[in-house]
Amino acid sequence: MLNPDAECMNLKTNEDQGDTPHVLSRDHHAISRVNIDSNALKVLYRLHRSGYIAYLVGGSVRDLMLGRKPKDFDVATDARPSKIKKLFRNAILIGRRFRLAHIRFKTGLIEVSTFRKEGSLLEDDSTDRDRISRMHNTFGSPCEDAFRRDFTINALYYNIANFTIIDYTGGLHDLKCGLIRAIGDPIERFGDDPVRMIRAIRAATRVGFAIEASTFEAICAQHKLILTSSPSRLFEEMQILLKMGGSRSALKYMMRTSLFSTLFPEIATIYERTDPVRQDLFFKLFGALDWMTNLHGEQSGQILWGTMFLACLFLQLPLSFSIRRDSDRLRRVLEDTFRIIECIGIRYSIPRRQRSIIRAILQDFPYLLYPKPGSTKFRNFPKRSHFQDAMRLLAIFGHATGRLSLVLKWERP
Repeated sequence: MLNPDAECMNLKTNEDQGDTPHVLSRDHHAISRVNIDSNALKVLYRLHRSGYIAYLVGGSVRDLMLGRKPKDFDVATDARPSKIKKLFRNAILIGRRFRLAHIRFKTGLIEVSTFRKEGSLLEDDSTDRDRISRMHNTFGSPCEDAFRRDFTINALYYNIANFTIIDYTGGLHDLKCGLIRAIGDPIERFGDDPVRMIRAIRAATRVGFAIEASTFEAICAQHKLILTSSPSRLFEEMQILLKMGGSRSALKYMMRTSLFSTLFPEIATIYERTDPVRQDLFFKLFGALDWMTNLHGEQSGQILWGTMFLACLFLQLPLSFSIRRDSDRLRRVLEDTFRIIECIGIRYSIPRRQRSIIRAILQDFPYLLYPKPGSTKFRNFPKRSHFQDAMRLLAIFGHATGRLSLVLKWERP
């Protein structure tokens, strides 16, 4: 963690940071090599001993500064990709625009990138924002590399040569203040790559920070630009957001910025028209998904998207519905929900198999809530291929509604 009594008390913000970085000496931060992945250290030291700059960069530095365990460790260097390949026999080069090195070890993978800077606009990119309107295949300096990144707290470097933290963009200030701030003009940054708007929300909820005012306002002002991104990227970004263990807070942010209504207008329309009780249940279901994730680890796609469509289903149904009394309403609501699954599934390329499993579970969900022990259907249901996924979604529903005992009805003695 940052030492509040140290030199970082006078840290610069993104606006007044210049080409000269703020450097935090080893005595004034708590990052220890003990907490850095051993494979990352091997890569850093080999680059350094070969005469190259070697920095740990990105989310790993941010998480280590916050006392959290990083998920990935990325390295930035002035060594060109071809030189990295010569230094590491276990490296493969990937990417078309800008070559990255993936250095593979038995216990993981370390990604190494060469410092680069924002390039000029490409002619064939002018009408296709999803290919990202700026060229990223121009080598640059550490400063230029820092300023082309997305958020200030993700642009910090850890220098293996002297164990210092290097900050060009004001990331230390924002880390201390608990802020997610876009580097440079947020309107321009989100215009270059609209997916950064989702990443801002994801970063805020992952570390429990607030989104800085101008960054937040830029998301609100440009939320419709998100639709210029490709379906595959939106699917990937939303799936990461749903599985990170903080989906409830993230979706609240998406509602506030209108990103949710832009991406999922069918569900947003139903949400806006329903009562506060069911709106509250909508977010409780995602809170229960986060509980399941934190308890059992990352969930499968059918559970992530299944929670989304289960929430959509119960925006339209009262919790106290009766299968017999409300059969006609239940049928109509299920048909509407299946239509929404197909619309959203096709739009964002949700795999057909996942959509099929989700439909089957939702079709059976009323029976899961009100089973008939001893019946043939009750005896045979555990044999269905989607039974385990159904039990997990039932547990999510039970946790959200305070009825976890629902799952016990299906447990075998």
